[in-house]
Amino acid sequence: MKLKVLVVDDTLAHQMAMRAYLKPYGFEVDTASNGLDALGKVAANAYDMVFTDIEMPNMNGLELLARLKRMPSMAKAHVVMTSSIDDPQTFQKAGKLGASAYCTKPYDQAKIDRVLAKFGHRRTP
Repeated sequence: MKLKVLVVDDTLAHQMAMRAYLKPYGFEVDTASNGLDALGKVAANAYDMVFTDIEMPNMNGLELLARLKRMPSMAKAHVVMTSSIDDPQTFQKAGKLGASAYCTKPYDQAKIDRVLAKFGHRRTP
């Protein structure tokens, strides 16, 4: 069974990049453009992992993370925070809210590989 991943980012180019980086893993990938859109998708689907940007309109990634961690259906899901902000205080806040990992932008396959290796995932040949 394919793992379901939700990518939450307000920039379409970042959504497409993450989809391309996750494709070699064989994941089923959905996208959302902000935190409110993501909550709607999570209410209708079970996800194993969420990659969410921090800076987004309507609901930022830290607010989304806090809400996801209160949802029983998302209790075991890994939430990876993504951002162009390289700020230790933001990393700490995300960790306290329950983030599983943090990945800075710009993305590349090596960064995604390192994050997913933490959870035991490897690219499929």
